[in-house]
Amino acid sequence: MVLKAFDDKEIPDALEFLAQWVRRPAAVGAILPSSKSLAHAMARQIDTSRPGLVLELGGGTGTITKACIEIGVDPRQIVVLEKAPSFCTLIRQRFPDVRVIRGDARNLKRLLAARDLGPFKAVLSGLPLLSIPETQRNEILAQSFDVLDQDGVFVQFTYGPLSPVPRVIARSLELVKDRSAWVLKNIPPASVWRYSRLRRQDTDVMPVPTLTPEPALLPWPTRSPAANRLGSGSSPELWITGMEYARIAEVWRGPLVESVHFGAAAVANAEGKVIFGWGDTGIVTFPRSSLKPIQAIALVETGAADAFGLTPEDLALACASHRGEPIHTRRVAAWLSRLGLTETALACGPDYPSDEDTMADLIRAGTAPSRIFHNCSGKHCGYLTVARHMGWPIEGYREPSHPTQQLYLDNFSDLLDSDAHALPLGVDGCTLPAPALSMADMARSMARYAAAGAAETKRGAAIRRLHAAMRAHPQLVAGIGQPNVRLTQATRGRIIMKGGAEGYLVAFIPDQGLGIALKVADGNPRARMVALLALLRELKLLDDGEAAALANVAETPILNSIGTEVGRVRACHPPAADEI
Repeated sequence: MVLKAFDDKEIPDALEFLAQWVRRPAAVGAILPSSKSLAHAMARQIDTSRPGLVLELGGGTGTITKACIEIGVDPRQIVVLEKAPSFCTLIRQRFPDVRVIRGDARNLKRLLAARDLGPFKAVLSGLPLLSIPETQRNEILAQSFDVLDQDGVFVQFTYGPLSPVPRVIARSLELVKDRSAWVLKNIPPASVWRYSRLRRQDTDVMPVPTLTPEPALLPWPTRSPAANRLGSGSSPELWITGMEYARIAEVWRGPLVESVHFGAAAVANAEGKVIFGWGDTGIVTFPRSSLKPIQAIALVETGAADAFGLTPEDLALACASHRGEPIHTRRVAAWLSRLGLTETALACGPDYPSDEDTMADLIRAGTAPSRIFHNCSGKHCGYLTVARHMGWPIEGYREPSHPTQQLYLDNFSDLLDSDAHALPLGVDGCTLPAPALSMADMARSMARYAAAGAAETKRGAAIRRLHAAMRAHPQLVAGIGQPNVRLTQATRGRIIMKGGAEGYLVAFIPDQGLGIALKVADGNPRARMVALLALLRELKLLDDGEAAALANVAETPILNSIGTEVGRVRACHPPAADEI
């Protein structure tokens, strides 16, 4: 029964919500209230560091209201606009300091003006936006942004994968959108979207960019096994804004291919030569967390690691995108304590662990999201350690101009063999700068990183320690039983892998001075490991025993809801290659 998903205390709320849905299905939009996880995901979009009012549209049983209070919003600064009298009564009883207004969201400006309320720093909408007629929906959105201050945000959840605010409305209101969370622990699973105004800069009005048509798939070409070799001049398989991706993996369901993943990969040696290409190795994109082993160089090379007594386990965490299991978070907490800091020093935002069992345990225990649980917290501890050791301020270490970021780009420049300071910069999910470069240049950088460990220099010694840490503690670099652990164990540490967001990964082979960069075009990570293993087999970089040990990772099973295998994610055959 669905109600088994709720605690005993929450069942009356669920029944009340169901009763309201029976009476007014179009207005309520869902048969059950939002889960605690969804409410917290919405509340976390509020900037609690600055003053201001928070407006909640459609308060329901108060789940979102409670989450706002739990993250630190003063209940006296919360205004709830709710149409149903029973919900208004319920929220007033539970949160006496919260201002509750009974009324329709289509009249929100008038209702707020009559009470002299506003402007607001955030509007959190629990309304069934996609169920509301278009004209009324547009009115609600326009009025919501009218009552927001210049830096205010509008937060909306939806049960679908697409933005609940149509593109034409977002353009007319000049909005920037961001899907900030995907919440599985909700019935049904939901996405959280955050909208803000375009920043005005030199002029009073910023022009709305012209939208270009989305590129179409080109006809599938007939090709020889070597059609995608680097510099072959082959016909493109898929073009996205001028980038050529190859077909790297297929999702089979029964006897048919159901989905296809495109991507690109490059393999380079330490001399800077790209010796193998799959798709366009000139594609420029963000390696994201795949850069962490390079970012960690300064931690060892400056002497900071030794000064603070860091262990190989700590060095592995500095290179990690961990899953927030106890083996990770206990070490991060101890590391911060060694620095004399608390988690508030971390620039990454509070989060729950990505390991589902650990996350569920914490939620059941009532534990709030923490910066320590963030998958990048080990890397951030590394930056803080370097700053402490060098006598640099710890504040602002996420800014590109901070000495720790400048030192990282200096080290990266050495491996890139060009000026990394000149690379395009984005902002990573953990708030640090995210440089972009070509697949070929990333493979070259990782090849030099692989080979540098053999050098009898200070840099070589630092990189050797990082290699050893990642080789000895792969479970700290990601998580227990993760693909990088399987690869490291099967190859006895000969091949080391580091994943990044949006389907990126790098692998390197220190003994051979080889670096590999791979990117899945649609960002789905399910294709990257099967494609990497296919590439390694094609290049004869796995022996028969290693390939056999990785056989159940080389093809990922697709399971139905009762755990029966109904399909597989399989790699496409890479271009033919001579043995390296």
